[in-house]
Amino acid sequence: MKNKIKILLVLISVSGGIFGQVADSLSIDDLFKMDLEELLNVKIRVSTSEATDVFRTPSTVTVIDQNQIKLFGFTTISEALRSIAGIDVMQTIIDRNVTTSRGVLQNFYANKILLMINNIPTYQPINGDGHLERVSLNDVERIEVLKGPASVLYGSNAYAGVVNIILRQNEKFSINGYGSVGYKNRFSSGINMIYNKKDFNMFISANNGSEEKNGYTMASKKGAYSNNDSTYTYYDNEYVNNFNALLKYKNHSLYLNTFRFDHSYLGAEPSYRSGANKLVKNSGTLVNYKFEQNMDEKLRFNIDVTYDYFTRKLPLSQDYSNITVSTSDRVNSRFNLIYDYSGDIRLETGLSYELRMSCAQETRNGITDELIRINEEGQEDIYEVSAYAQLYYNLDDFRFSAGVRYTKNELFGDNVSLRFTGVYSLGNREAIKFIYGESFRAPTLLEMFFSHPTVVGNKQLSPEKSKSYELVYLKSIKNLYFQILGYYATYMDLIERYTDISGPPSKYRNASSLNGYGIEAEVKYNLQNNFNLFANYNYISGVNGGDEKVYKYVPDHNLAVGLSKKIGDFIFSGNLDFYSKTEGHLKKINPQVNATFNIGFNANLGDLATKHIISFKNIFNGDMLTPEYIRKTSNINALPTTGYGRRVIYSLYIYY
Repeated sequence: MKNKIKILLVLISVSGGIFGQVADSLSIDDLFKMDLEELLNVKIRVSTSEATDVFRTPSTVTVIDQNQIKLFGFTTISEALRSIAGIDVMQTIIDRNVTTSRGVLQNFYANKILLMINNIPTYQPINGDGHLERVSLNDVERIEVLKGPASVLYGSNAYAGVVNIILRQNEKFSINGYGSVGYKNRFSSGINMIYNKKDFNMFISANNGSEEKNGYTMASKKGAYSNNDSTYTYYDNEYVNNFNALLKYKNHSLYLNTFRFDHSYLGAEPSYRSGANKLVKNSGTLVNYKFEQNMDEKLRFNIDVTYDYFTRKLPLSQDYSNITVSTSDRVNSRFNLIYDYSGDIRLETGLSYELRMSCAQETRNGITDELIRINEEGQEDIYEVSAYAQLYYNLDDFRFSAGVRYTKNELFGDNVSLRFTGVYSLGNREAIKFIYGESFRAPTLLEMFFSHPTVVGNKQLSPEKSKSYELVYLKSIKNLYFQILGYYATYMDLIERYTDISGPPSKYRNASSLNGYGIEAEVKYNLQNNFNLFANYNYISGVNGGDEKVYKYVPDHNLAVGLSKKIGDFIFSGNLDFYSKTEGHLKKINPQVNATFNIGFNANLGDLATKHIISFKNIFNGDMLTPEYIRKTSNINALPTTGYGRRVIYSLYIYY
């Protein structure tokens, strides 16, 4: 294994994500021609209304842009996110592609990191899920990732971080299509169109895809498959389609997203009898209207309204005679006001109102649609109101920002979260940052009101809270850029799902405080017209019992490294992710390596530009296991993630 790692450290590359603060689309040729100094001059607009460079922005944010996506052969948003220090994408018994920040493990559902599309929050209030499958990677201009507490910036669901997906929109006119085939049984295709003229801008896309991966042998719970302990083969299958339409006219914009995401899961027990290998069916619709207006040179505001609908059907039997149906609505409205008092002082304020509604929590016969039971106890809609303010002040080489968000939740009362940032510029390409942040997340409707023989909610839950301290150093020397970050975080009243010794139903409770710290290092080396080298390293550890509670299930070390090189019309690139050993539920999980190698070829056919990419995924055929840290049954030690199994994928991109 050591020799394999040494070879790949030389041959292949970290998959974008370490450094990518490019706000506008650049061609791949431009990307290779630009030296590091030019890249660092590109302005970014993350967590603030003021566009500035990476050395002066008041947050620590990693951005993966469209060119890095194409350059390093990512095929999904999940793959791209895995390349970022401090971020992982896991699988639980029920859900997949669950984004995790700095070791704060999700509990079945992806409800601790806020997913946004073009700064529009999207999640369903029953489980709190945000689904990365709502958008195809081919439609993405860039992915902005903010790690750590972000409630002051984005509200209560941004508990452990934010993933903001920005749709493509910078070209005047373009039509882009793609198709992808691969082993084992992978097919995907899509098309998008961008049209910009004077005051009118339009982006429309449609995508679909399916993938059936290698089988993975699982131990079945005693008596669930046969009269004796048995095994069954888990097949990791998924089917997805989505549609996006973004229309802008002068100060108005309208966004529509619909998606369908069906995927297999391991069964409710987990076992073959309780639904293993059957499809969980997710679908939803997101609609947002936004209006922006400049009152004068100093004052501007924007207002938007969002409607988010979601439904999930989860089978509890092999013949679909027993399924749970969860349907919910979420309505959100926001008002933001930005006042530039001078070039050195700026104030941002805002109000937000959100209503979270459960439309159905039922068990039905999936064949006859007959209602079997209502899975709600004292269910009620919940509203949440918040107000925030952020003040930015520049003084010579110092830049300060202070923010506060007041939240009033119908069930949980008041909360005040704070955020402070100080940036000191040591030079034009060198800075030190200090960031303090707090967060707040109210329990979901499922965690409070669900009532079923397998799990029941708890109306006495308290909201989750957190706070963190970050110290960051950034520097660029000629063709070298590096950033090193250290943080200490405390997570209070984490909501966990547990089962008594007496057996089901499972219940929810607030756990004790969890403390952890970590180091995240990012390095980029660029040799003009030759190659780009990246490296991401993450170390994480718990203190005061955190190791035993959560962090023992998180690898202490994670390394992503890589290299990309352009030779004529060919691009050679790859990526490697290394995870150190960690505890599983029953036994240790050995160190794991996931490696990809890509060969790309560019060709122009008149007005058409084409790109061909052959990707070799998971070259070493690593299991890429996630510890089964939630249910902790006697038969499951770990789960295979979506990186499981060797794959070869051919993709064709056509640009007009």
